[in-house]
Amino acid sequence: MFAGHIERFNMQSSRITDEFLNKYGDDEITKLVKEYYLMFDESPQARGGMQVCIEEVSKLKKFLGNRKFYKFLEIGVSDGGSLWLYANLFCRNESEVTSIDPMKSITAGIVLRKLMDKFKTVVFLNFDCVQVASKFQDNYFDFINLDADHEYLAVKNNFDVYIKKLSDDGIMLIHDTYNIDGTREFMEKEIHANYDCIQFIGKGLASGQYQKGEDIMQCGTTLISKRKGQNEV
Repeated sequence: MFAGHIERFNMQSSRITDEFLNKYGDDEITKLVKEYYLMFDESPQARGGMQVCIEEVSKLKKFLGNRKFYKFLEIGVSDGGSLWLYANLFCRNESEVTSIDPMKSITAGIVLRKLMDKFKTVVFLNFDCVQVASKFQDNYFDFINLDADHEYLAVKNNFDVYIKKLSDDGIMLIHDTYNIDGTREFMEKEIHANYDCIQFIGKGLASGQYQKGEDIMQCGTTLISKRKGQNEV
């Protein structure tokens, strides 16, 4: 049962490289990814790892420029990879960082403790996101990352609830809009006609086994503005 964990720890130093990371990202992203996987290797519970395409994060970072957010919500934490990246890249020290997931991995717990050293407020809600939506005022968050259940109806339900919690000038990210049928269908049917959005597609998947080959299908990260016609997101 534990053989896989022992093998994982023995090979940790060679599982991700600067060359791989810098090929798709930049120095800041490389540093954060490597910090994350040091936390990941502290955990005996191997789940999905970071689960992001480094090139997509790099494109998102370039698009947002110097923009920072004060109230960040992540829905669907898993092992805390995107929570770690987005909080550090796009939030200020005085920002509120809130996350929701009905499950809490050991890795996510380590990530949350590290984030508590950096940000004014860090909250993890161990619930279904719809169950706790009423705790938040409408128009409260200026940055939401939706990366929970990827079935079409689940994405729609979560989006319909939490788009109301997004400020008028805020942005929402939806993950896996390229490679998963449910989220891709939701984007095609519900988003494109009603919201301004831009999809970032890239390579360099950092997952549970750290680096993957370039033939791995891209995840797809779509940025949505709350109001149609709001071109400057």
